Amino acid sequence: MPRPVTATRPVGLSREGQLFRLVFAYRPDLVERAQRLPYARFDAGAGRSWTCLVCAQSVEQLRRWHYEGLTDVSADELLAPGEDPPECADALLRPHTRARPFALLLAWRDEALTARLRAVPGAARAGTGTLTFPPGAAAALAELVQRGIVEDPDQILRPAEVTIAFDIRTGGFACIGDPRAQKHFDAHFPARDVVAAWRDKGLEVDFADAFSREVYRGELARVGPGVQPYGMALELRDYQKRAVAVGLERSGLAVFDEPGVGKTPAAIGLGHELLHRGVVERVVVSPPGGIRSQWRQEIVKFTGCDPEEIVVVAGGPGKRAKAYAEAADRRWLIVHHDVLHRDLEQIAPLVRGVLLVVDEAHRFTNPRAQRTQALRRLIRRCARQLVLTGTPAENNPAEWYAVLGTLAVPGCLGGPADFLNRYRYPRMIGGRQAGYEGERNLPELRARSAPHFLRRTKAEVVAHLPPLRFHHLRLDPGPRFAAALRRAHQAARDEIVAAVTGGRLPEDAEDLAQGAEMTATAMLRLLCSSPRLVLGSQAASAQALRDSGLIPDADGPKLDELRVMAAKMQAAGERMVVFTFSRQMAALIGERLGADGIRHVLYTGDTSADARDQAVAAFTTPGEPIAGTGAERTGPTVFVATDAGAEGLNLGRCCSTLVNFDLPWTPGRLEQRSNRIHRADGAHSSYLVVNLTIAGTLEEGIMRLIERKAAVSGALFAERRRTAAITGRRNRSLVEQALHDWARDETAAPPRGDETGRARETDQAGEPDQLGVISSAPPAPPEALREGPPRDRRRGGGPRAG
Repeated sequence: MPRPVTATRPVGLSREGQLFRLVFAYRPDLVERAQRLPYARFDAGAGRSWTCLVCAQSVEQLRRWHYEGLTDVSADELLAPGEDPPECADALLRPHTRARPFALLLAWRDEALTARLRAVPGAARAGTGTLTFPPGAAAALAELVQRGIVEDPDQILRPAEVTIAFDIRTGGFACIGDPRAQKHFDAHFPARDVVAAWRDKGLEVDFADAFSREVYRGELARVGPGVQPYGMALELRDYQKRAVAVGLERSGLAVFDEPGVGKTPAAIGLGHELLHRGVVERVVVSPPGGIRSQWRQEIVKFTGCDPEEIVVVAGGPGKRAKAYAEAADRRWLIVHHDVLHRDLEQIAPLVRGVLLVVDEAHRFTNPRAQRTQALRRLIRRCARQLVLTGTPAENNPAEWYAVLGTLAVPGCLGGPADFLNRYRYPRMIGGRQAGYEGERNLPELRARSAPHFLRRTKAEVVAHLPPLRFHHLRLDPGPRFAAALRRAHQAARDEIVAAVTGGRLPEDAEDLAQGAEMTATAMLRLLCSSPRLVLGSQAASAQALRDSGLIPDADGPKLDELRVMAAKMQAAGERMVVFTFSRQMAALIGERLGADGIRHVLYTGDTSADARDQAVAAFTTPGEPIAGTGAERTGPTVFVATDAGAEGLNLGRCCSTLVNFDLPWTPGRLEQRSNRIHRADGAHSSYLVVNLTIAGTLEEGIMRLIERKAAVSGALFAERRRTAAITGRRNRSLVEQALHDWARDETAAPPRGDETGRARETDQAGEPDQLGVISSAPPAPPEALREGPPRDRRRGGGPRAG
């Protein structure tokens, strides 16, 4: 019991095992001194007292308290005869939770000490004087123990003679204990199971934590023969079997295979095997809404399971609630991205103890988005998570962190502030930091990340598939159209410069041009697509352009060119996919193709789920041939889609040509588009992507922006063919450069032609890369596009009748 406190000696001092307890009435000066005692903690439940560790430092400090007349007894009186308390370390290591297995109790309130300990990746505060750490911090903590900064009295980091710890700072393993072990480990792992070999020789070996053990086993599986899931209806490819083998060992994993390689079968195989082994009771898949049906079909095709075992969530709240109730005793549940935050309370009980598969995970890079926050909550509940995307970093390394470090393997890349400071540059405006820009230290980031993801390209695993060829078709605007474009470019340039000056992040250039047509940048993109879109827009920026009298009443050179291409393709019995960012443009393309008698289907955000499925089925089904010709009597020639169809669809069964009517802002989206036809199961002899741009406009700036952004993912994947020249850290300056290029040419004579424009020879500079962002010498177009009917350059364009 605490001793009674007297007026002359206000602090009652007692001992309880390895703790001193101090009881006193509140006095600010005494509280401040108590906080400086080693491992001082306030105990509100024991007479509102303070405790500290029994050690040499606390005994020395409490002696002073007694000499100053503060404590009723001396600390020496509470020591056993001959007891000599040891010096305490600056911090004490203790076990914590499964998610954060390590806790450090700080001996003192010392800013320098706290900053040093918080430098360990993933450090987080957990109350006064306590820091906790995620799995993977064991190696960094072991170094602090060796330096005497941290004490490990329970040998948490040394459970054996040699302890293997995965180091999230390097992406490698540290051998704690015998100094000779590290050299041997590095020489033979992962080609050999080093731990098993050491144990066979009688050496005591263990892992620092469960995370180190699972990463170790995952790396062995990566180089092993793979696993064909028991009872699968179809045989997986070898690289897909290895993905299953690694997934069986890891609680969290990312598969970043190039689009078109076949991530879906590997994910289905892993889920099927985990269900067979009884490791999970259910597999929950979260894809984009447009490919729910495709996931269901693939699950049935590869596993041979009863379709009734699969619940697909769709419809309004009532219908979705019924689906969740049915899913309670089913083995597969498909929940699309857009309902995760709406139905979180209903989904959460269904993900406990399951495998959660997140398809197209690059859609969850915004930490403030409701669906991203909902997904992170679900990941904390599930037993395992598998993250799928071919484009994890479309703009900058922060997106890589969001996908890999918060979804696939939470904590594997440390905390967000440390990550951004390490792998991006601070953006300074007016002497203060306003976010981050650019990227740095990418080879180091790749090494840290390597154990946590799988990446295979089509060139590596599908030798028979010919590479994509790219045709960059630049179209010259006519004089009137060119004047309208110059007017629109001036407004867009002012808008972008104002955004840069205001401190918006470089990736916000996409925000300026997406969604609303109200911005001048978005209006410029619509104008490049077709003047007709601006004539029909109600936006203020469109009204200003109309008032100028410069907008030609025409479809524009792009649509004229596309109509000619479509007529040739239909006459030759070939098919093509056309992508545009605008729903209005997709509708206009469909209208013009219909007027020309071109069979086509539409796939946009406005298309119903059933209509989307029907469009895909029609386009991927061979039509009825016309005897004696290469043409088809039935079946759509053109698949017109917005970026709603840029993910997950396999459109290459009957098609080997794709046209980008306009360019997206990111290389990832451009790659996703191209890989709708360029798939691992493709059987065509060649594949062609045609990029349509208006010469000298923002679209050429977008092309340079794509080159710049492609360099980021190229560096992270160590794929040189994805990497273009690095042209500076400010991504948006590339767009600005295109605008200035146009302004600089204002005094030049406009190109000759009619009021909308004409085609120019393909740009031959540079070498083609995987994304087609640098044009090559023009490849031979498909047979259907070599010759065809003459174009009508009059208003409305399109092929001439008769």
